[in-house]
Amino acid sequence: MKYILSSIIALFLFVSQTCKSDAELPDNECYRDMLERFDMNPFPGGDAGCKLTLNVYQLNGVLYFGLNSPCVDIIVNPISCDGKYYSDNITSEQQTRFFTEAKFVEVIGIER
Repeated sequence: MKYILSSIIALFLFVSQTCKSDAELPDNECYRDMLERFDMNPFPGGDAGCKLTLNVYQLNGVLYFGLNSPCVDIIVNPISCDGKYYSDNITSEQQTRFFTEAKFVEVIGIER
């Protein structure tokens, strides 16, 4: 009985820590703006398949947003909340450097 109760409590704590409400999202106004800018729906979780997703990355304390899809080979020029691109004319080398150095934060959007 103690094992079951402990398991339920552990599961509850895990779920409460991993689920974010809109109010808990960092700079949620920026998230909404980026979803609108890229014409995306909020990501419900799960497998996105081949659909484009909008991902959040952090580099040097700045949040960047970029499109991703495992089925499409695209060059992404990540953009920050204030509308500044990572690079004026991003090259594949700069893109590789960004994704090597940046920390993936989460997926926030999926194409409509």
